[in-house]
Amino acid sequence: MSAQKKSYEATFRTLAYLSAFSLLSWISALNTLPTTIIGVIISLYVVYVTIIAFSDIHEITTARALIAVVLIFVLFIIIIVIISIIVGMFAYVWVTGMQQQIADQTNQQLLNQMSKASP
Repeated sequence: MSAQKKSYEATFRTLAYLSAFSLLSWISALNTLPTTIIGVIISLYVVYVTIIAFSDIHEITTARALIAVVLIFVLFIIIIVIISIIVGMFAYVWVTGMQQQIADQTNQQLLNQMSKASP
C-alpha cells in the first residue's frame, strides 16, 4: 500500500512541477515566429521530461511511459472533440430555432401588412 501511495504522491508532485514549468510554453501566444518556436520546444521538452519521469517513478520502460502519455493526450483530444460536437449541436439547434422565429415574425408582419392594404 505504501508503494502505491508513494507512486501516486510522486506522480502528483511531478505533474505539479511540470505544469508550472509548462506555463513557459504560453510564450508562443505572443504570435511571433521566435516565440512560437520557443513555445513548441518548451512543450516538447515538457512531454519528454514527463515520459522520463513516469518511467523512473513507476519503474517501467520508456516505451510504456510514452504510451501512457500519448494515451492521456489522445483521451484529452477525444473529450475536447466530444464537447465541441455537443456545443456545436446546441448552437445549431439554437440558431435554427432563432431563424425560424425570425421567419415566423416576418411572415406574420407581411400578413398583417397585406391584410391592412387589401380592402
